[in-house]
Amino acid sequence: MKSKFTSYQKTKPVNDLCDSFISPQAVELEEAVLGAILIEKEAYQSIEDILKPDDFYVESNKLIYQAIRILNGESRPVDMLTVTEKLKSGNKLAEIGGPVYIAGLTEKVGSSAHIVFHANIIKQKAIERVTITEARSIINKINENEDISDILFTSGKNLEELQESLVGKMTGSHLSVSLKKATDEMYSRIELARKNIRSGIDTGFADLNRKTNGWQKGDLIIEAGRPGMGKTAVALWHAKAAARQGYPVAFFSLEMSDVSLANRLILSEAKVDPENFKSGYMTNGEVDLIEKAIGALWSLPIYVDDNPCASMGYIRAKCRVLKKQGKLGLIIGDYLQLAENDEESGSREQEVAKMSRTAKKIAKELEVPFILLSQLNRGNESRADKKPLLSDLRESGAIEQDADIVIFNHRPEYYDMKVTDENGMEESNYGELIVAKHRNGATGTVKYKHSEGMAQFFDYNTASYQSSQFPTPKVQSSESDEMPF
Repeated sequence: MKSKFTSYQKTKPVNDLCDSFISPQAVELEEAVLGAILIEKEAYQSIEDILKPDDFYVESNKLIYQAIRILNGESRPVDMLTVTEKLKSGNKLAEIGGPVYIAGLTEKVGSSAHIVFHANIIKQKAIERVTITEARSIINKINENEDISDILFTSGKNLEELQESLVGKMTGSHLSVSLKKATDEMYSRIELARKNIRSGIDTGFADLNRKTNGWQKGDLIIEAGRPGMGKTAVALWHAKAAARQGYPVAFFSLEMSDVSLANRLILSEAKVDPENFKSGYMTNGEVDLIEKAIGALWSLPIYVDDNPCASMGYIRAKCRVLKKQGKLGLIIGDYLQLAENDEESGSREQEVAKMSRTAKKIAKELEVPFILLSQLNRGNESRADKKPLLSDLRESGAIEQDADIVIFNHRPEYYDMKVTDENGMEESNYGELIVAKHRNGATGTVKYKHSEGMAQFFDYNTASYQSSQFPTPKVQSSESDEMPF
């Protein structure tokens, strides 16, 4: 019995078989991608390495994307007006359908949330078109009786280039290259250690620095805890320490406003009672302390983004821009479970897993540490000591898998549990950073102290904690310390 394919070959010439293909295309996605770039200025950076003008099927879209690339290369803003003007100056505006066509693109999409996903589909369609063209070329060469060895050699190289376009060029290298890099890094660490300089970014805790050697480039650090453990406060302490060391910090707050974060930073710098600060009942002396704190914080390279709808794609795009501007040394995200997903991925667990993988990719791609705060489930609260475990990470075991370091913030006082020091004295304002996973180092517990209100943090058993405590508020009566209003 003859196969259907054999029969089909006999009734239809091979050339006609190739010509019967409908040219692969994704016109609606092309329009959506261009519209997203026109309405969100950072959108282009997230796909500039994916798409080239020739990847667009529609000539008008190709010309618009080319104009966008030119504007970006000239460090000029990209929007409807600038793109229209660029096409007009190149006598291409009428060719693409005029300003009306450009304006219509912005109506095709509401945001750039799915732009990377759409761009990859457009790229795939473009490669499919080129593959069909290559197949036709092979058939023509065979019909012209060219040497089959030459045909296979040339076509093989062309197909290999197409494969590289689809999955990226080969980035692997011989082991000796990796060994050379590892050796250079080792000697660099030795040199820094002899100068008493850590290789990583200051965490803000001396004991944590010793355990991790500071935050390392490309690492994903998950800091997790139950509500009320002070995750955001500790994260801001990390941010301030890194910024003081000269590393620019991108802080993405999905829960708190930029003003709330600024208030916390002020209290982390000024020895002022938080309740007085919040109520406004402060003495002139306290106001002076606040003003000095603001002056000390003013020039620190900390960039706060409090967009509550931020996704990992959004964070990646923003950080790529900051990286190009030389303004990125550390990323902090507060917190994972509130982040928007760039596309639907099924269950919430699958979405969180995808976001944690993306966070790891961002850290590696931009060569900076990424501290991502995460919630814990209630598993620890059923245990006698209340200490969290890796199994308590909320909604996804993939978080543990993707993370280079997992740290739990634990405060026994929150659960009315007593902790005593080596002399049997009860501790107060005591907390622990439990390093539960460390891919490249040791695990263990780092003890710390904090001020009232968890504004300031101190290494355990140090004089700095004792000197940080603000005095008992006095009744404001003397003229020398009167209220400023």
